[in-house]
Amino acid sequence: MSQILNHKVIGKGEPLILLHGFLGSISDWDQIAQSLSKNFKVIIPDLPGFGGSKFFNLENVIAYQKVSEELVKLIKHIGISKINVCGYSMGGRVALSLYFDNPDLISKLIIISAN
Repeated sequence: MSQILNHKVIGKGEPLILLHGFLGSISDWDQIAQSLSKNFKVIIPDLPGFGGSKFFNLENVIAYQKVSEELVKLIKHIGISKINVCGYSMGGRVALSLYFDNPDLISKLIIISAN
């Protein structure tokens, strides 16, 4: 069993997870997370290999499906059954993987600058 991704949770309300881009971290979302936390329970993880999260045996390659699995573990750990997801750049690609692997888990999906 892997450890839970480094993360922070702020605010109350409908859950929203914010996924940073390549070479990013939790702090990339600080300003917007503060504003969103007035209406949402904002979950901000460091994706594997970034910020305070370590790689989880990903064979030295970011495999979006593996990262998606780690996010599901985090979401379940926090006790959420349905979540909104916003991903920027690499985080957007992770968000798409999370959606395709777990469509029943996602309420809304926001993708920013991902291809």
